[in-house]
Amino acid sequence: MEKCISDKIAILMATYNSSQFIREQLDSLYSQSYMDWELYIHDDGSNDNTLDIIEQYSQRYENIRVIGKEVKALGPKNNFMFLLNNADADYYLFCDHDDVWFPNKIELTIQQIKKNEIADRSNPVLFHSDLHIVDTELKTISNSMWHYAKIRPDLLKKKNYVMVSCFITGCTLGINKATKELVKDMPDKAIMHDWWIGVKAVMSGAKVISWPEATMYYRLHGNNDSGIPQVKLMPYLKHVFTSFFVSEYDRNIAVIADSLGFKYYKLRKSIYLTRRFLNV
Repeated sequence: MEKCISDKIAILMATYNSSQFIREQLDSLYSQSYMDWELYIHDDGSNDNTLDIIEQYSQRYENIRVIGKEVKALGPKNNFMFLLNNADADYYLFCDHDDVWFPNKIELTIQQIKKNEIADRSNPVLFHSDLHIVDTELKTISNSMWHYAKIRPDLLKKKNYVMVSCFITGCTLGINKATKELVKDMPDKAIMHDWWIGVKAVMSGAKVISWPEATMYYRLHGNNDSGIPQVKLMPYLKHVFTSFFVSEYDRNIAVIADSLGFKYYKLRKSIYLTRRFLNV
């Protein structure tokens, strides 16, 4: 991949009690086809030997930046947003500690973002991809999360859909600096960082690249296996719109409306008309 001399790439890794799997993920980063990047890590107060492992790798590689050592107990969404807001780069890739990246993930992600900036870095661009689902031993469960979870990436680019259903997976995310400027001020009520980034980007007109091939092994284990719901469009929409005036869904729409300046009553009208269409 050709590199502009000013290009700065930041890999953002949030850790917490990550010792079981972090070595494999770090090894996958240091086996990439493109290696000119910096790894920013923030640990959220691990009580295992996560920091010892990171220190071992820091002695071997000069591009690891452990930041915010005094900042603890942020939780996953705020941990990643802390990293995003404290790393200075042109491009940002989000990295879970327990996965394994394919060797061309960084190169592919940056190539696609740069291609879609259309020679103007002021254009916000978001890249995300399919994932290869594996168990704790990296044995295949499904070679496509999108197929496994019945996710339709074409719908993720539609504003009316993404307001209530955003399945852009954070560990595949890559964004440029223009997108960072859009999403850097996450509301406290946002569900998760990737939900917020995906919704805000789509609703703000960012270019969204839904890469149809897996770029990483997504590891299912006891702490994250609830993160892949199997979704069918019509039952899901009926559930969402039937429940619209109840807590979480109402809150989701309110967060979006407040952050993007929409009139809340217009969103409610849209929901009402959709409920009539779905007969729920």
